[in-house]
Amino acid sequence: MISQSITGIRHETGYAYIARIGLRSPSSHRRPSSAIVLEDDVPLLGPANAPHSDIRSLGMGRYSFWHGYVYFSSSDNSDPRTNGRRYTVSFSRYESFPFASVIARLRQIRPNQLLWAALYWVCFCAVWVKGKLAGGGTRRQPGWPTAAAAPVNLQKRVTADSQLETDVSYALQVGQNYVRLLPEQWATLRGKTVLEIGPGINFGSVLLMSCFGARPMVADRFLAPWDLDYHPRFYSLLRNRIRDMFPDADLSPLDRVIAANSYGDVVRQVACALEDMNEIPTGSVDIVFSNAVLEHIYDPEAALASLSRISKPGGLGYHQVDFRYHKSMDRPLEFLLTPDAEFDREFRECHGECGNRVRPMEYARLFEAAGFETTWSSSLDVDEDYFREFIPRLRKATGSRYQHVRAEELTAIGVSIRVTKKV
Repeated sequence: MISQSITGIRHETGYAYIARIGLRSPSSHRRPSSAIVLEDDVPLLGPANAPHSDIRSLGMGRYSFWHGYVYFSSSDNSDPRTNGRRYTVSFSRYESFPFASVIARLRQIRPNQLLWAALYWVCFCAVWVKGKLAGGGTRRQPGWPTAAAAPVNLQKRVTADSQLETDVSYALQVGQNYVRLLPEQWATLRGKTVLEIGPGINFGSVLLMSCFGARPMVADRFLAPWDLDYHPRFYSLLRNRIRDMFPDADLSPLDRVIAANSYGDVVRQVACALEDMNEIPTGSVDIVFSNAVLEHIYDPEAALASLSRISKPGGLGYHQVDFRYHKSMDRPLEFLLTPDAEFDREFRECHGECGNRVRPMEYARLFEAAGFETTWSSSLDVDEDYFREFIPRLRKATGSRYQHVRAEELTAIGVSIRVTKKV
């Protein structure tokens, strides 16, 4: 076993404290923890896979590992930063390997699963060989996909003139909507580092801001690569539209992008998840924007802690969040009926595209816990008829974490969140 000191501890909420440990595989919802937290070399009572809500409200040595972080409480609910005790995590050596998560999953495979996998593989090979011998396999119908769909940002762009015009208009609309929220609008941008999280297939919005003196940065798990058939034409159209709309704009950032046929040093690109933005220095970002991003992140607590770390004191954040169940927009609260373990499996299988269920008031509390002053306003409310028939079903949904949540906390399904990093 390997022991590692828990350092950089910060208060999360209630009795819960959080620290980064870098391990990604010591526990999951499907198996017990293989790592333990010790207080002055004595193991905490746990349980080791305690729900975060229990750690916050009950404490008494409960803890959990999640996406490289440990969430824990001291044995007597005192503050681990000031109680004079030493906290460590003990874990097996394989968990420090680069592919620890893969190893952990392999260790969970049962013999009967291996048998079924082998049988499936034999049948697949037999069908494939039979098809080849019969003359080339199955004929695909028009429109069938030839491979598993890549993330949207990595797919080939549509380059029709009409689509490019639409994309330019949308980028300008989003950029202007962001700027309208700033205290002095365009004047606020000069000399500021502006980060857009999840910019999508082009960086038009932050490049618009760069024409007014901003230093643009983008971050995404899947950053859209430069497409020779799409981006040169897109940015030429964008430049011309900005020239016509804003005669005082400095077009040199777009001129450099177009001349270099790449983003070069104009836009800083950070390819990472919001939960793990280690490439961005602490306290280096003045303004953060996101549009329909926060509802897709895996670990909101870690993500907002990351945002807090990179934001300057007094730094601003503006986030538009769609809180609907993305698989059924007309029945937007259905995923609140699902037990946590079942939903966690669904969320990961669809790569977070269904929405993470975190509600507006929860995000408000998480932002506050991460060190932000927060205000939010609803931009879309749930349909009243649907809501009336949904609430009785929710009250009967045993196993749902939202079974007893106040009804008024569920009515907002589209929200604008404004935050300021506390000084």
